[in-house]
Amino acid sequence: MFKLVCAGAVALNLVALGAVASFPLDKDEKAEAIRRDRELIQGKWRVVHLVDDGKVSKPNDVFKVFIENGKDGSWSLMADGKVIAKGPSTINPDSKPKTIDFYIIEDNGKRVDLQGIYELNQRSRKLCFAAKEKGRPKVFEAPKGSGNILLELERKD
Repeated sequence: MFKLVCAGAVALNLVALGAVASFPLDKDEKAEAIRRDRELIQGKWRVVHLVDDGKVSKPNDVFKVFIENGKDGSWSLMADGKVIAKGPSTINPDSKPKTIDFYIIEDNGKRVDLQGIYELNQRSRKLCFAAKEKGRPKVFEAPKGSGNILLELERKD
């Protein structure tokens, strides 16, 4: 009987902890979560896998592409050592999955707003995003017709 009561108490505690963990972060906690993720994102990342609306890029092509992230949310996309796009970003590490919003300015001066999700580890990172009008991806997939772009990156520095 004692084991059953203890097991029940552990189960209730786990449920309670799960319920507490699902509450949104307060303003200070969210600011700290953003700071931590920004710090981890900062640096140079090599693209190791790219799927653009169902089309998988060849490894030889993607290995030439890098993203450099600043601690302030700035980013630069580089190919063959040249910056081909750059801009600001905002993140929300409190979302499930974590979200990112950023934009690019095309050659014609047109701004394209992008919404995405991200997953972040010390040495690897995933991004899945689409134009704002397509809607934010819900999963890390970029099937044909979705308009999604899936990037897998590894830390270069």
